[in-house]
Amino acid sequence: MQSQSKRISSVDFFAVLGLPRTPWIDADRLKAHYLEIARQSHPDQAEEPESKQAPNQPDSATVNEAYQVLGNDVTRLVHFLALETGHDTAQERDVPKQLVDVFMGLSPLFHEADQTIQLLRVEQTPILRANHYLSATPLLTSLSDASTKLSALAGVARTHLQTVAQAWLDLPVSENGQQRDAILTDLRDTYRTLSFLQRWQNNIAERSFELTPSWAIRPLCGSTPGQKCPIEVTKRCKNSST
Repeated sequence: MQSQSKRISSVDFFAVLGLPRTPWIDADRLKAHYLEIARQSHPDQAEEPESKQAPNQPDSATVNEAYQVLGNDVTRLVHFLALETGHDTAQERDVPKQLVDVFMGLSPLFHEADQTIQLLRVEQTPILRANHYLSATPLLTSLSDASTKLSALAGVARTHLQTVAQAWLDLPVSENGQQRDAILTDLRDTYRTLSFLQRWQNNIAERSFELTPSWAIRPLCGSTPGQKCPIEVTKRCKNSST
């Protein structure tokens, strides 16, 4: 993790994809730049042999990594702030003040979910396992409601990020004082907000998956008997041939 974090702060992925350094990037614009740079850097598509390419031409692995980092709000902010401040924002672990109440509401839900998941993992009797799944139905509803709330909060945070990013782009080139510092502080707070919301949403998704019986997961993959399950629920899909 440390080496990955060091690479994210040392390579300017904005420059790799020919984009201005900004906290927010339109997804379609990012994809367009990525596809063009990827075409140029691909050995099979390059107009000249690799040995004759310009020394500044990024390799395919770097181009792909740049697209992955800049395509996610959280990793993009970590990268942007590392380039602008030299500080690894990803190391900040404190829950933002505005999310403390959300965290306090999620903690008992996660605790109850973990207890039920542990019972399901050790229980071998089919009828008792079925009872555990049945008893988890209200908990799944609560987790779903919490996920909806987190998604709404993330939407608000992303809208704010776009506003702050525009303020950053509007800064005079010579600006290197309080206004710049204020924007960077705002972006650090926005990163922490989005980071925790994303982490909690992932936690909810993982627990909800564990609490959902395999026959209820089947519609997610859409597979038919004997067909390989196309998504990462293969082990839970009773129709899968693998």
